[in-house]
Amino acid sequence: MAARSDIVPRKIPRLLPYILLFDRITQHGRDSFRTRLCGSEITEMLRFDATGESFGADPPAGDITSRIAQTLNTVIAVRGPVRVAGNLQLAGREFVHFEAIFFPLSDDGSTIDKILGCVVRRPATQDKLP
Repeated sequence: MAARSDIVPRKIPRLLPYILLFDRITQHGRDSFRTRLCGSEITEMLRFDATGESFGADPPAGDITSRIAQTLNTVIAVRGPVRVAGNLQLAGREFVHFEAIFFPLSDDGSTIDKILGCVVRRPATQDKLP
């Protein structure tokens, strides 16, 4: 499993606006997540900067963080990359189509302590995935 130190931002400058980085925080056997980095293209897509935002592993249903938490929990469960696609679940932004992939990161090679995501906006004409 890759570590955060394996990611060298200056080697991927074109991807940085599309990057999300989450810290996994485990306390008393419960997970929560904090958005360490939210790229500028994602901020534009969401219409807010999620950097620094925290949420539990089980946020309220219907909240956009619910779908994000579900994806992050799946990355942890499968201990590997997870790809998602669809429409934003955010009032007034449901027309925004996206595709994303999330990767587990581990500083000790075993415990997933960060999750790296790359999210791109898709044109509405590409609704069907191959």
